Amino acid sequence: MVSRALILVVDDDTAVLNSLGFMLETEGFEVRAFSDIGELLHADSIHEANCLVVDYLMPAMDGFDVLRSLRRRQITAPAILLTGSSDETVGGRAVAAGFARVVEKPHLEDELVGAIRELTAQIGIPATGPPIRLWRIP
Repeated sequence: MVSRALILVVDDDTAVLNSLGFMLETEGFEVRAFSDIGELLHADSIHEANCLVVDYLMPAMDGFDVLRSLRRRQITAPAILLTGSSDETVGGRAVAAGFARVVEKPHLEDELVGAIRELTAQIGIPATGPPIRLWRIP
């Protein structure tokens, strides 16, 4: 039995990638983060993914190309496109390309976590294990 949903995240900006990984892990998800598309496409865990989080603009290929490559490899996990653009045409293109959701980067925390929980529930995977509690030291 799966104890936590496995989320694969790809973003070429390592600061964003580290932040996303930390945020999702504190919410109780199992996360594998990739700054390089080639590493993602050849990762052993790719067939175990329960949800994919893909950045829109990256140097080697854009998020649409990444999703096409994943689908050719028979990776069927629901995918979320991250974008810094508020251009509505990106959202329309993303849905047409097969992304389940589009999340704008300024709204990552609540929207992204909510979208992942909804999508993993639709495929019958427990979304998270217990969240990690962070304590502030005075």
